[in-house]
Amino acid sequence: MTLTLSKNRWPALLGSLAVMFASSAEAGVEFTASLRSETSGARLPALGTAVVKGRVDGDKGRLEYQRSALLPKGSVVVTTDGAHTAKLYKPKDKDCGDMPLPGATPGGMRAQAAALNRYEDIKVAKQVDEAGPKLHGIATRHLRYAISWVQHPPGASRAVRGTIDFELWQAPSLTDAAFDLWLGSALHTGNEQADREIAAAMAGARGAALKRIQRTTLQVEGATPQQSTNTLEVTQLAKRPLSAKALAPPYVCRIGAAPG
Repeated sequence: MTLTLSKNRWPALLGSLAVMFASSAEAGVEFTASLRSETSGARLPALGTAVVKGRVDGDKGRLEYQRSALLPKGSVVVTTDGAHTAKLYKPKDKDCGDMPLPGATPGGMRAQAAALNRYEDIKVAKQVDEAGPKLHGIATRHLRYAISWVQHPPGASRAVRGTIDFELWQAPSLTDAAFDLWLGSALHTGNEQADREIAAAMAGARGAALKRIQRTTLQVEGATPQQSTNTLEVTQLAKRPLSAKALAPPYVCRIGAAPG
């Protein structure tokens, strides 16, 4: 049997095919990125340098650590819900489990400690908002914020003054939720109130961060300031269709037991 299409059906068919091929051609993003951390004091964490290879498609994302001071080489992090939750896999150790994410609501002891940390006089000022350079062929927005606060840790007699100089080059066209697994533009202090106010001030900032520099200073009243600088930078990026396997975990995670 031969199927014949009338002439007036061809434009609709061709339009559907064009949409299908356009969406499949840009179905996912593969990138390599580095995170470099330098610090001058014990109050701020020393994270060293990490290099990851990442893949993102919508709510699904997968990272493989090629280098890290905190995780074994080859460790994999997978999200299926837009970086609201994630699982960490350590193939060499035959281990897996939930991965804490910066924007996740803390629970248990972490929640109690966060609640006891009182933040006051939180200020967020946008200093720069301009067109940025193209990075990896993608248009960016250059943004810079100055954040300050006064923190009262539980049981401490002296307050801690904190400031963050937060600068990013953001790609408004890269809005897949799973980019938050590594290339997120949000800033997290660990305090719910402070993070809420910062998020409100940065509400217009959308898209993956192709470069991000965060300079943090903490100073206990009467003490020497401690400083850290965290620099994230995408070194390679390509848009391409991604298979289900490319975004899948390395094995089925059975928390508390070795993978089967």
